[in-house]
Amino acid sequence: MAHFVSSGYSHPVHRPHREEAVAFSGGGMDWAEVGRKTSARVSADRALQNRVKEIKAKGIGKLKLDIAFVCDCTGSMQSYIDAAKKYCVQIVKSTEKNYGSDRVDIRLAFVGYRDISDSKPREVLPFESAISGGHNRGQAERLQTFLATINADGGGDLPEDLTGALADTLALKWRRDKDTSKLAILIADAPCHGHSFRGSSNSWEDKYPDGDPNGRCPLQLIEQFRQSQINVSFFEINKNNTAEMLRQLKEKYRKGRPNTPSAYRLGVYELGADIDNFLKMSLDSIQKSVTASSVRSMNASTRSSMTSLSAYTSMKPKFRPSLVAAMGIVEEEEDESPVKQAPSFSDRVDNNWEPTEVVLRCQPCTLLLPLSVP
Repeated sequence: MAHFVSSGYSHPVHRPHREEAVAFSGGGMDWAEVGRKTSARVSADRALQNRVKEIKAKGIGKLKLDIAFVCDCTGSMQSYIDAAKKYCVQIVKSTEKNYGSDRVDIRLAFVGYRDISDSKPREVLPFESAISGGHNRGQAERLQTFLATINADGGGDLPEDLTGALADTLALKWRRDKDTSKLAILIADAPCHGHSFRGSSNSWEDKYPDGDPNGRCPLQLIEQFRQSQINVSFFEINKNNTAEMLRQLKEKYRKGRPNTPSAYRLGVYELGADIDNFLKMSLDSIQKSVTASSVRSMNASTRSSMTSLSAYTSMKPKFRPSLVAAMGIVEEEEDESPVKQAPSFSDRVDNNWEPTEVVLRCQPCTLLLPLSVP
């Protein structure tokens, strides 16, 4: 049987009174064994404290946010590029205010795209973790500096290379741990190439009517966003141009029960020409992304714990793997008690069978909700 010896707190060494020891041992006490176990507990507590310090130093326990802005940078989009530049610092400040400045770790990236044949079809600012000064504010200032170098130009026919931009966004170095909430915000006034995305009522020119010349499909790419647990929001500027494309993207991205926080839904915001809504929509997207990612992480931890419990209780104790306590410190003793065999399901019903012991440890998970509403 496994006995957890790490409690998370330091205890003064306590030598039990002989009366307690005799009662505990049933009439006899090996004082050398008591000393060894007491020493082991003190060592375990010290090791646990050191581990907690290490975890705090690494920033574990913080809300981690990876946010990528994916923006059409052709001639009609200068005001939206300027809006991203204007509001990126305020987005970071408001997010810190909502979740606590010492509780959030934000990384920002930008994928600017034009058309396939343009001289600069893509301008990319990748994710970067090593930022000097205040980390979150440094991320925003870094993005501002980058956006100041981008001019809206290019294009030609109405569709743009959104498909290539989706591929480049997936290729960014997103954090892969389950505690990171990942969000891609798409800002576009035109669809991707391919006649199937323009709808029956539209007949604009498309230089690539068969879609991406490299054979990439936007529907397959958006599905990869979901599989990578990247939440997606679309800031819609011209509904007539992008409605059919959005309908197909939303259908492909959708997964999970409707109206549940953990469901995968491509969020659509009608930005239009009202640039001042850019900040509000960005913050709302972030809040929904954090909530969805937190609920998914909690659900995954619960399923994992139940699977481990099922496997553990179906094994004989002497074959069970060592249980790992909160920080992996375990003391084991040989269990000499008779072992109950795990019979078939019918025997469990007939004989009122119960497992020898039940141990359930759920991965700690916090549903992160904002402290205040901006």
